[in-house]
Amino acid sequence: MGTFLKVRKNHSRSIHLLAYREGLKQQNRIKQSVNSQGKPCQTYFSEKEKIGDFSLVEVRPITGRTHQIRVHAAHIGLAVLGDKLYGLPEEVLFAG
Repeated sequence: MGTFLKVRKNHSRSIHLLAYREGLKQQNRIKQSVNSQGKPCQTYFSEKEKIGDFSLVEVRPITGRTHQIRVHAAHIGLAVLGDKLYGLPEEVLFAG
């Protein structure tokens, strides 16, 4: 899990569509990734409150790409709680 510094972050990276197969279920899922071949997009992150190991974060997408908040959060080492496609597995989130 990433450490969120007490600063505001303006994340600007291109997002690219990937074909993705999820585990044993073999269900086709669409997953995005940060890639220079993708479409430009920008997301603003600002930590508002620290709650134990978690943070309440204000997120403002400047552009509107598919999964933009989730992709940018994962790219800077943050996980959206409960996000099974881009986030951390529950056993990692709730370990310890």
